[in-house]
Amino acid sequence: MHNINPQRAVFSAPCGSLQRSRQTLLVRAQAVNTQTKDGYKVLIVGGGSAGITTAAHYARKLPGQVAVLEPSDTHFYQPLWTLVGGGFKDVDASKRPMADVMPDNVDWVKAAAAEFHPDNNKITTADGRSIKYEYLVVATGMQPKWAKVKGLKEALGDGRVVSNMAFKTAPLTFKALQNLKEGRAVFTMPSGIIKCPGAGQKACYISEDYLRRQGRRDKVSVSFCTPAERIFGIPRYAATIESLVEERGIDVHLKTELAEVRGASQEAVFNLMGPDCRPTGEQTVMRYDMLHVTPPQGPIDVVVKSPLANAQGYVAVDKETMQHTQFPNVFGIGDCAALPTSKTAAAAAAEFLVLRDNMDSLMAGGPADVAKYDGYASCPLVTKEGAVMMMEFGYGGKILETFTPFGIDQSKETFPMW
Repeated sequence: MHNINPQRAVFSAPCGSLQRSRQTLLVRAQAVNTQTKDGYKVLIVGGGSAGITTAAHYARKLPGQVAVLEPSDTHFYQPLWTLVGGGFKDVDASKRPMADVMPDNVDWVKAAAAEFHPDNNKITTADGRSIKYEYLVVATGMQPKWAKVKGLKEALGDGRVVSNMAFKTAPLTFKALQNLKEGRAVFTMPSGIIKCPGAGQKACYISEDYLRRQGRRDKVSVSFCTPAERIFGIPRYAATIESLVEERGIDVHLKTELAEVRGASQEAVFNLMGPDCRPTGEQTVMRYDMLHVTPPQGPIDVVVKSPLANAQGYVAVDKETMQHTQFPNVFGIGDCAALPTSKTAAAAAAEFLVLRDNMDSLMAGGPADVAKYDGYASCPLVTKEGAVMMMEFGYGGKILETFTPFGIDQSKETFPMW
């Protein structure tokens, strides 16, 4: 049994190194086989970074015996969207044809999963096919739940209400910033689990820095609203962030969660939260000239309704081994897995190394706990152009920093991480 060291620095930095980590995670194919068989040794559901990384390993190990179930023609590298919203990257840089990232020696089943039948080791697809498997890896990710905020879907993209959490909406953030000459910019975070816990803060700090560099900051007030009791859950990093927002004049509203968007009147309605992060029944209203929303998020419906899900709808896996708690030939990875750590690309990369070792061992007749996942996640918090806080931590908020031994204080903003 061993703990995995994922060589974490490879998967962390947000700008130039982000593209390099993408190249590490993805394998470009020479050709793609879209033929579907009745069954496979390994079936992977989901063609995001976690699913493609897993497929690449098993394509080499078991050529011709692996399939990826993925309906989309396009693969998106979602961490780039924060930089798109800040004007640092073009949104088209975040997408590639799915055929280009699908590994060789893998069958691409171009369909969505409709039902999981783990008792019978099979999946039913949305187009009616039934596919058997010996081993199943679920890597279906998460999705924004726009409808959970009243009026958000209707207001999104009106020129004032924006979000970095989707391919189509991320470019609108920078357009709104360019058009914002005066008034109030409001940035929100939801309660519950989301992709990257720093997503809303990155949008806020990058936008505030842009306004400052454009000479408009004195005409625009900036507010950040979060349902949490502290701006970040890990004290080592929270202390620096709290100093940062005070120095830059960003108004922070704790225990405040977006409940409704009134696009016509440019009003955001917030629930005031109690100590248990539940609404108290009281509300407050803020007028905005720009509203960036990080929406509530969750697993896709087919996973939520499946026998694989826990009470919250995530794939019920052991937090150390990645193996399902009820079905030993099923593993979960990435945003869809019920792991009490942050949902980031770096986390998925570390999870893969554990899943690989444990699943390989199980296939060889050994135990599925030869490797242990410590919850490692990296959140590169971009605070302004050229500056990043490289936050690295594991389960329980344990600090797992890569660069501290080299004299870099990762609790502070640094240029090298950019």
